[in-house]
Amino acid sequence: MRQLAMLAESQPSSDLHCIHYPHWLDTVGADAMLQASLRLDWQQNNISMWGRTMPLPRQEAIYGDDTYQYSYSRGKVVLTASL
Repeated sequence: MRQLAMLAESQPSSDLHCIHYPHWLDTVGADAMLQASLRLDWQQNNISMWGRTMPLPRQEAIYGDDTYQYSYSRGKVVLTASL
């Protein structure tokens, strides 16, 4: 399988940048964010690849403006208006 072999050939890069913001959210804010995420309408969507439809290996909660139509992997995405 050539795709996996490509990963083995990759080399670390010294020109990548990562900015870390420790403590950007205090305990109260973090707890509020956790509680909000627990109320989201999580769902497992499907993806079509190579003529096969399979479940995505993650849960998603998709939100957006209801005046627009969204699609992903040829499937219509049903939006929830607000968090």
